[in-house]
Amino acid sequence: MKKSIFSLLLAICCSFSTAYAQSLIALLHNDTTTLFTTIPAAVTAAVSGDTIYIPGGSFPAFNIDKSLSIIGVGHNPDSTVATGMTLISGHILMTNSNCDGSVFTGLRVNGNISPNGNDNDNVQVSRCFANGIYADAAQGSENWTVSECIVGELVAYFNNSFMSNNLITSQMSSVVNCQIENNIFLYGAYPLVTCNLSLVKNNIFYYITINSSSNIENSLFNNNIWSSGNLSNGVFGNGNIGTGNIYDPNFDGLFDDFSYSTYSGNMENLYQFDFHLVNPAYNTGGTDGTPIGIYGGTFPWKDGSLPFNPHILFKNIGNATDGNGNLLINIHVEAQDH
Repeated sequence: MKKSIFSLLLAICCSFSTAYAQSLIALLHNDTTTLFTTIPAAVTAAVSGDTIYIPGGSFPAFNIDKSLSIIGVGHNPDSTVATGMTLISGHILMTNSNCDGSVFTGLRVNGNISPNGNDNDNVQVSRCFANGIYADAAQGSENWTVSECIVGELVAYFNNSFMSNNLITSQMSSVVNCQIENNIFLYGAYPLVTCNLSLVKNNIFYYITINSSSNIENSLFNNNIWSSGNLSNGVFGNGNIGTGNIYDPNFDGLFDDFSYSTYSGNMENLYQFDFHLVNPAYNTGGTDGTPIGIYGGTFPWKDGSLPFNPHILFKNIGNATDGNGNLLINIHVEAQDH
């Protein structure tokens, strides 16, 4: 409750500040809030375990060098009308191994979220829009959770990690001993490459080809839907086993509202579609009895992709005080249930 009240006050404070001046970044340390005008200044002042709240607006790329929670206001244009989305115009890089346990949520990243060659474990990325989310090939980052994201390019080089309920527009590659569930893969060929010793379940694939060049070995494929390619229920060799997988060639017809030709590989277009499933059997067809795809499983997709903290739905702040020195402030804030 205390954290919820703080988040509500912070949301109102940031809304007020953005109406009158440049967007202010809030650093929370031991229940004390300090405001900064740039993200690097907030990162420099922070210590591991702190939280940085970034308001709506456009901000340059930045690096972190410690374990931090970076929380924006969201990336969906329809859900951030009052605040504007939190847009990072470039990469977010973790520059050393001290960034273990970092959290990123509610961000539009026109670049990658990446350890940049460092060994960073236990990182969480949720409800973000990012061109790419990368671990590190040489270091073998472990125990990442990537959930409810719109991700382009590659989700790559993860060990013992959990990728769930994402819209993925390109390949997921070089994953070992991972759980890959309830995602929708929109890539036109080879959405999984070098996927070993992993559990792949309740996903929807636009196209999947598994052969010797895929380098997929000793993995389980359960209750996935695919619309083209050569995946069979037995899966292609190399020790892979499949059960309960479904071939349905009508990919567009799986969803309440989707057109692959309208999507045309443009991540921006994904906001306009509704990925709820039409077929009642698919809505209970997951291994856990929940829907196959992004609305089932462990992290059911949250429409609007808002982060967990209270969100400003509407704000109207006057440009000047009246004759009595009063200022009109009208802000509607909604708590998030998850």
